Amino acid sequence: MSAHRLLLYTLSAVSGGAVDDREMVDALEQLDTQGSQSWIALRLSDGQAVLFRSGEIPVLDSGMLQEVDPTHIASRIEQADSGAHLLLIAGRFETRNGPRFLESAYDISSVFDARRSQEDMYRKAFAAVVVLGAAVSWLLSLWLTRPLQRLSAVTRKIASGDLTCRAAVGGKDEIGKLALDFNDMTDRLEDNISQLKDTMQRQEAFMGYFAHEMKTPM
Repeated sequence: MSAHRLLLYTLSAVSGGAVDDREMVDALEQLDTQGSQSWIALRLSDGQAVLFRSGEIPVLDSGMLQEVDPTHIASRIEQADSGAHLLLIAGRFETRNGPRFLESAYDISSVFDARRSQEDMYRKAFAAVVVLGAAVSWLLSLWLTRPLQRLSAVTRKIASGDLTCRAAVGGKDEIGKLALDFNDMTDRLEDNISQLKDTMQRQEAFMGYFAHEMKTPM
């Protein structure tokens, strides 16, 4: 945009002392032949007749000139048939012979290529973050549920009859408190079963003594 405005100011200055458009055309031809220009197509016209043309800008034939005035430059981005992305700019300046319109096209495909490369890089980075996040989540869930798995294993051993088995207390968090409560419950259960066994043994001894005493008189 800055290059287009600079070219407009240059042509306006050249046309200030010119009687016809020949000097502007000569200046554009000189710039075009130097090969230092950044545009890929350029066109100077009076709104109807083309005064100078370098390259082809067919997509500018759709009426961008109606959008411009001496203080406003119109621009838009179009995609050519070749796939290239073009920045199209149209500007207007005043001369002694009336308004003149300068249209230019710049190839900005490199900008879109860079954006596409960045998008590919971001997609790969996002996929890597998702995979890494999934792995970290799995390891974290495994680490968090390991005390529960150990507690479940202890529960199965106790259910099979091993009342001496106790859960390992790994900390003061909720799992640790649950393990303490579970061990306390197991201790009470073991005491109750031990008392029940003692009671049964005393009952068996009593029945044995009672049967012996009943046999003796008989």
